[in-house]
Amino acid sequence: MSKRKGSIYERELLAQFHERGFSGVRVAGSGSSQFPSPDLVVGKDARVFAVEVKATRKKSVYVANEQLTQLMLFAKNFGCTPLIGVKFIGFGWRFFPPHINVEKKLTRFCKQDSTIDHENVCAYEG
Repeated sequence: MSKRKGSIYERELLAQFHERGFSGVRVAGSGSSQFPSPDLVVGKDARVFAVEVKATRKKSVYVANEQLTQLMLFAKNFGCTPLIGVKFIGFGWRFFPPHINVEKKLTRFCKQDSTIDHENVCAYEG
């Protein structure tokens, strides 16, 4: 996904969080920073999430393990819950707790594997 397309989906997801009563910000340059940083930081009712945003037309998306490690490090240091937010184009947004497939350099996240959507993300405990 290009940076331009990525920022479009980041803005879309941020707007959807705002519609559900969350406050949040996009982290400028998150993909090119030398420091761990997510695409979005959002929160509501003392629940704060660091969100890495992805989009795909396929049924699954692959995320580099290094990117997942950086997201989890940021969340630990910031004191929040890390999430992968994936826009499955034509289906909608799904959320995944990050996990790392140590046997490979990429970790796969599949649409059917997520039970977390916008309606229950606020209650998600990680």
